[in-house]
Amino acid sequence: MVAERNSVFSKKRKTSGEHGDEKIKGGQKKRKGSEDEDIYQNNSTFCELVNKAGLTLMKGNKPNSLGFDQAVFQRNLQVSLKRHESCPEVLDEFVEGFQEYIEDQKRLHNSLVPTFTASECDRLQRISGDVNRGAEALTLDAIKSSIRFQKCVAEACVKAIDGIKQPGDHKVIDIFLLLILHSTNRKKPVESLVRNKIRAGGITEVLLQDIFTNHNEVLREFFPSILSLAEVLLRSPEPAVSYIACTLYTKAFVAFDSFCQQEIVGNLVTHIGSGFESEIDHSLDILSELVEHYLTKMAPFAIFVKGVLDYLDNLSVMQIRKLYSMLSILAFRNPNDGGMIQDDLHIIIRKQLSNNSPKYKRMGIIGAIMIVKSIAYNSGLSDPLCLSPHFRLLYVCESRQQEDLSDINALLGCPVFLPKPEVYEKLEPLSQKEKEFMCENLFLSLNWFREVINGFATQTDPEMKAKVISRLHNITDLQLSLEKCLNVQPSYTPPPAHFDWYEAPKTVIQNTATTTEGKKKKTKKVSKKKADSNETTRVDDSDENSKDSTHIEKDSQNTQITENKDGNSISKSGISLQNYRPFFREINMEVFTILNTGMITVADLDTEQNTKATTELRIQPPQLEFLLEDLACKLSHSLIASASKKKTFLK
Repeated sequence: MVAERNSVFSKKRKTSGEHGDEKIKGGQKKRKGSEDEDIYQNNSTFCELVNKAGLTLMKGNKPNSLGFDQAVFQRNLQVSLKRHESCPEVLDEFVEGFQEYIEDQKRLHNSLVPTFTASECDRLQRISGDVNRGAEALTLDAIKSSIRFQKCVAEACVKAIDGIKQPGDHKVIDIFLLLILHSTNRKKPVESLVRNKIRAGGITEVLLQDIFTNHNEVLREFFPSILSLAEVLLRSPEPAVSYIACTLYTKAFVAFDSFCQQEIVGNLVTHIGSGFESEIDHSLDILSELVEHYLTKMAPFAIFVKGVLDYLDNLSVMQIRKLYSMLSILAFRNPNDGGMIQDDLHIIIRKQLSNNSPKYKRMGIIGAIMIVKSIAYNSGLSDPLCLSPHFRLLYVCESRQQEDLSDINALLGCPVFLPKPEVYEKLEPLSQKEKEFMCENLFLSLNWFREVINGFATQTDPEMKAKVISRLHNITDLQLSLEKCLNVQPSYTPPPAHFDWYEAPKTVIQNTATTTEGKKKKTKKVSKKKADSNETTRVDDSDENSKDSTHIEKDSQNTQITENKDGNSISKSGISLQNYRPFFREINMEVFTILNTGMITVADLDTEQNTKATTELRIQPPQLEFLLEDLACKLSHSLIASASKKKTFLK
């Protein structure tokens, strides 16, 4: 029959070649047999049966054409397969012919685009963008029916997929065949085959990305099988297998509807309650990724994620951190649905913080930190900005639990990357954005160093003391660089250093450089007069006792004055860092114990005692001045406030 059909098509082509062109209405010419030349012809059983059932396969970019309704075609094809004289061997031939047909990229594309009846083909060409699941669904339904009712077809499919040895040879159709086999009560063989293909590198994330992106509508029908496979694979101790399970969960959540998403989240919560460490870790990682990258889609299922709190006793510290991070994001970064779990989260964390057990108190601390992190994210605070407060919380908690800070002492000496010193000598050519960037880096670095010496100043280990002194040197050096930056960018507003205020502090920009010679002389004269005055004048002035620390700081800002050759006074610096004190982290009183530290050699910095150098490391005049100025400000604030309280009616 096939040979006769091929001979008929060959005769038609020959006849058309002999008779040439035929004129048609309108003066146009049309080549005879052109339609026949567009038809895909093959002597395979696949082509014979689908043509007989009513589907005409086309070449090139033209869509395939159905002679009957889709349901009629499907019934005709099933009847043809069942009543074929060589059944069931014909099924193997049919599958072989189908695989040969879709090996060509264009023919595979034609199989996946919509297939309509012959009367609709012209309209289809004009509406080429309307792609639906028609052809894909029909083909897969036909294969599914064959596999379900013919055991030999299922075995042939398993054998064919198992026989593919090169990992790169696997195609999308292989995944569909595996899902069809899994959905027809052949779960165990399919699960075993999938594991083997994952180990061999045949089933990859790239292949799954392709099928979930380009065939998600048809793939939706196999969601139960996808969910079941992901559930089984996630329990595997092999990293490669469990990674594919994570990929299945993630891709399915993104590609499918809300019903499927709810089932996925429920499955992941169940995994967490299993009690197996690796299973819990993978499930938390999947949920974390979904919350971080698909917050809007995950928001409706926040109540399910909150259910994981029931398993807190079985979670490690790292797992608790992941869980509270997810919950805080769902509660505080989502403006629409976050309120559903905010109150519950507050209640749980308050109970944990007030619990006498260190275990639950630790959980509460972790939860509180994650909430603060999310709130800071919403307020636009960047991670570097929160680094110093987070470190303060860390070393306070560590000092309460341990006798020293040996577990976190690496933070004292960890490097900080900043521009080279010579960059600060050539700031004028830089753009305003670059200048502000350099100013911000210096403020953040100074606050980090200030908080670091706050934490480690009380450590008695010589190595720690030496590193604290080194950080003091860094502070004084960076302050000089910061003054240079602020001189060329005086309008810069620093980032906040404290977060317990209702309003951010305002910068008091006071340029101490004077412009006129008269003002310079006046300033010099006033300074001399103040130097000659005695202390009784200041004590008798009742208004002085009412000054707060802000006024004292302004009085203490004496501009460094020198004289040039003409005798006129000039200012070396136009910016004083005293005006920026609200933007620096406060120095703790314990830091001043460093003043008792004697000489430390460089060898003390080497814990393995491999250094033979004897270079001295001690507090130099710039560091001593820095500490004493800070102490003076603290004392001025404290003493003036006390004096204000002691005022009587006699004054």
